[in-house]
Amino acid sequence: MMNTKPAIAVDLGGTSIKAGIVAGAEVLAAESIPANSREGLAPQLPRMAGLINRLCAARHLEPSDCLGIGMAVPFLVDPVRQRIRSAPRKKYGDACEVDLAAWSRKEFGMDLRIENDAHAALLGEWRYGAGRGSDDFVMITLGTGIGCSVLIRGKLLRGKHFQAGVLGGHLIANPEDGAACSACPASGCYEAESAAQCLPRLARANPQFARSALAGVAVTDFAAVFRYAADGDVLATALRDHCLRHWTALIISLVHAYDPDRVVIGGGVADGAEVRALFPSIETYVNKHAWIVEPVEIRAAALGNRAGMIGVSTLLARTFAFI
Repeated sequence: MMNTKPAIAVDLGGTSIKAGIVAGAEVLAAESIPANSREGLAPQLPRMAGLINRLCAARHLEPSDCLGIGMAVPFLVDPVRQRIRSAPRKKYGDACEVDLAAWSRKEFGMDLRIENDAHAALLGEWRYGAGRGSDDFVMITLGTGIGCSVLIRGKLLRGKHFQAGVLGGHLIANPEDGAACSACPASGCYEAESAAQCLPRLARANPQFARSALAGVAVTDFAAVFRYAADGDVLATALRDHCLRHWTALIISLVHAYDPDRVVIGGGVADGAEVRALFPSIETYVNKHAWIVEPVEIRAAALGNRAGMIGVSTLLARTFAFI
């Protein structure tokens, strides 16, 4: 019989830390705080404890009334030992030295399960969202970075060092003169070339910049790019099309590598209506240019920014097999 207790879920991001009380596909309460990620992970633990306690109090719960704590993290994770194996260079630099499971036992007397945030999002979409009905799909998340997770015959792809599948955004797109990535040691990866981090650099390097509406915005992000591209701005259109070409090339590479029947696209960028309107065209292009036996379906993620929290909450109720 399925456990009816809610779970505490934490989504540790680079800019914010979100926490929620989750029951099935429903986030009963949620709150976020600034991440302060450059300070490291250990200084955030007391703040996370306060966040969890406030959420439980808002639902008239004690933490012990919950199944445990599930935490989605932007790191490479060992799911067997429940330890962080590798973290981005400029965020949470002390993460590999922090024993989150021990912290949870000491602070709350509770079990804690950690999971890579892309894997967590895939598990949420597989159980309750756009991945339902498929045991072979790839999920990519488009935002500040590019996340990736792979499910093959109902098992998460992990590999010997637990990094298989999640580094799709760090496949090399531009080996000749690619930009340095802020997360991985490489230059020219898809994240460096087509995630949000690349937009200010590409915009300012373009001769059209001074004549573009993008010159007048405080932050050159995808919301501004797609908005002004819809109005016919030449530079915004060029940036939009540049990123679309890279995203589509990445999807084809992932299809060739992992043989899915479905690709689910999520993340903050994919939440925009302008981007979702392009998914049918992306699907047509992928099925025309990928070497495939049967057509691949492209779907928009269904759970939005709740996917990670919902996904890690499921880890407390069951164990997922992995390759």
